[in-house]
Amino acid sequence: MYFRFATTFIICFLFATNLFSQTLTVLSRTDLSPIKQAFVFTNDYSVAVSTNEHGKANITEFKDELKIIIQHPSYKNIITTYPELKKQGFKVRMYESIIGLDEVTISVNKWEQKTTEVPNKIAMISAKKIAFDNPQSAADLLNNTNEVFIQKSQYGGGSPMIRGFAANKLLIVVDGIRMNNAIYRSGNLQNVISVDPASLESAEVIFGPGTIIYGSDALGGVLNFNTVPVNLSSSGKYEFKASSFVRYSGASGEQSENLLLNFRYKKWGFVSGLSFSDFGDLKAGKSRDDKYSDWGLRSDYVDIIDGQDTVIQNPDPHIQYGSAYSRTNILQKVRFKPGDSLDLNLSILYSTTSNIPRYDRLIQYSDSLPKYAEWYYGPQEWLMGSVNLLNKKNSKFYDQFKASVAYQYYKESRHDRKLYASDLRSRTEKLNIFSLNIDLNKKISHTTHFYYGFEEVINFIDSDGLTKNLDSEGSTPASSRYPDGGTVYNMGAFYSSIKSKFSKKIDFLGGIRYSNIYLNSSFDSNPFNFSFSSLQIQTGALNGSVGIAFHPVQDLQLNFNLGSGFRAPNLDDVGKVFDSEPGNVVIPNANLKPEYAYNIDFGLNWNIQSLAQIKLSAFYTYLDKAMVRRDFQYTDENGNTFDSIMYDNEMSKVEAIVNTGFAHLWGGNIIASYDITEHFSVITTANFTYGIDSDELPMRHVPPFFGNTSLLYKTNRFKTSVYVNYNGVRKWDDMAPSEQDKAYLYTVDGTPAWTTLNLRVSYQLHKNIQVNCGMENILDLHYRPYSSGISAAGRNFYLTIRASL
Repeated sequence: MYFRFATTFIICFLFATNLFSQTLTVLSRTDLSPIKQAFVFTNDYSVAVSTNEHGKANITEFKDELKIIIQHPSYKNIITTYPELKKQGFKVRMYESIIGLDEVTISVNKWEQKTTEVPNKIAMISAKKIAFDNPQSAADLLNNTNEVFIQKSQYGGGSPMIRGFAANKLLIVVDGIRMNNAIYRSGNLQNVISVDPASLESAEVIFGPGTIIYGSDALGGVLNFNTVPVNLSSSGKYEFKASSFVRYSGASGEQSENLLLNFRYKKWGFVSGLSFSDFGDLKAGKSRDDKYSDWGLRSDYVDIIDGQDTVIQNPDPHIQYGSAYSRTNILQKVRFKPGDSLDLNLSILYSTTSNIPRYDRLIQYSDSLPKYAEWYYGPQEWLMGSVNLLNKKNSKFYDQFKASVAYQYYKESRHDRKLYASDLRSRTEKLNIFSLNIDLNKKISHTTHFYYGFEEVINFIDSDGLTKNLDSEGSTPASSRYPDGGTVYNMGAFYSSIKSKFSKKIDFLGGIRYSNIYLNSSFDSNPFNFSFSSLQIQTGALNGSVGIAFHPVQDLQLNFNLGSGFRAPNLDDVGKVFDSEPGNVVIPNANLKPEYAYNIDFGLNWNIQSLAQIKLSAFYTYLDKAMVRRDFQYTDENGNTFDSIMYDNEMSKVEAIVNTGFAHLWGGNIIASYDITEHFSVITTANFTYGIDSDELPMRHVPPFFGNTSLLYKTNRFKTSVYVNYNGVRKWDDMAPSEQDKAYLYTVDGTPAWTTLNLRVSYQLHKNIQVNCGMENILDLHYRPYSSGISAAGRNFYLTIRASL
């Protein structure tokens, strides 16, 4: 009898649990994907829950509520009732909004915090935006923010420019590890393409000096990339997820494939990813300005026929022959979480490319013939392995502790041979990089958090030069790009910062950092008879910043930020010997000093009734002891001084990276967004940057005015965007001297203005299948972005099919 009673009780209990325990599922209306961290609450916040990674939340406690609000920063609010949810089967679909509210960033202090608490200007890029925009590379991903200008010397490249800074004055961070190394150059830098956009969960761009948290190189900004996280099973059972896509685009015949696998257990998780992209020769636009009808045409190219260089007439001059390349990326991550307080992550990222033709060198001419038969980068290899430990423990010294140990291997090479010459010149650089990062935070009070940490990075660099005779197949040593006796480059730093809520209306963020840099480099051979046989640099810098986010009224945020940054000379600055452009060669300058930036910026973020948003920012940067390339005097070991040097059998003018007196940079950014209806939205972005040095010469990496206007339409399973990209003129007289030395890249008047019309479409065929397609440069305009060595794609149709499981 007791057994029957107990059985009846258990059955009734399970039935009641099923009856009264109700799960709400929150989905995106446009792509049917689950929305995690959607906030479900009552009008007085007496009951509140949030959705898990599957977009689900238990709303049993809401059964008596007549008003339920569902909110997410990237979606329009839903106001409903429990009976209405029940009528809908406890499933709701939210419309995306272009008005960002209360988003979360991790780029400013390496810990999550709301953007409403941050005084810095930040551009945030979600995985959904990446998928909709369909970037071919991480450089294109940044370009699609419409706030970062991208230069390309070749199709396999992409050098970001932010607030007049570029190359080694911008810091690239991947999963909290700095990617910049000791040979990142001051010229246009293409290394960002090693980051795979298909493996990213998000990306962030912090504008202005990020030196306090990230150290040297973060003068103009920080590019922070976050790869897909390893999630654990929420049910405690084994789970498996997979996603993939294939993409084709017509302007280069691109074929890309990606596969991402996620294995989940209660305490263990694994993510594996593989991406491959193959790009053919890029076809430029055919619609040309009559005034510059020949600009950018590829009239001929060099091929090797029967062992001989042969100049061939290009049957279609709009096809930029010699721009094709391929790229492969591999991702492997493992996570182990033995308990609530300890979290361990292992990550391995690998990227490599095919040979990448240096297109801007292949279109140089000498006596009406191509100057080079070959000029290409060898495979660009990058391997990063890291172990990351997170410990959450309320101790006297910290509440959360993060430690990251990382190893990076980097290899790049340059290969060139002049037309009809037998000697192929090769220069190869290999780096082994070890780093340690320790980051801690401590809650001092209800309104104040303290952050501090330590960083150590050591670079070991090997540089070699080789000349191979293609006739005899013999090899002889050649001058290396950097000192061939080896180099050690070490950076160590300690930082601390504080975040405090002074009042309901004022958030404060400030900090300091001390950095110490040491470089030791030696020459085994000295083919140019330099007056020195080694290079040593030891320097330090103390930097600080303070910022305030002021909320005078609801939905209005005013930002003020004052800070300093620095960049210590690296090996590329002080030890390089290389021909920067035809007839010029850069040589070492052992007396180079760090450059310092002092920055002030203002910002305004105004959300108007959750329907419109206006973001304004303005900045001014004073760059002291700016490192720039200038004419130089060469002193040999006998004390003789020359202004030219014989390099690669050509007499070339000597240049070097030197410290000028100062430079001024200033500008602004405007973003206006408006959700016209639930279906229609419009957004406009405009960017202005100006800069001159102490000689009143234009700064090299200051782009012309550029911007974008987009009209978006979204409904069930469907989303489309018609958008216009535009770029202002850069007159010849307004270009830096180093750009005027590359006259073959420009028209006689400089860089013309241009405007392109474009279309993107996304349709969710099934909850597991999505189709993306689009047409870029619909009017087939020929244009070349400022400072670029290759023209942009002409009319380009692309198609992507995505599948998930």
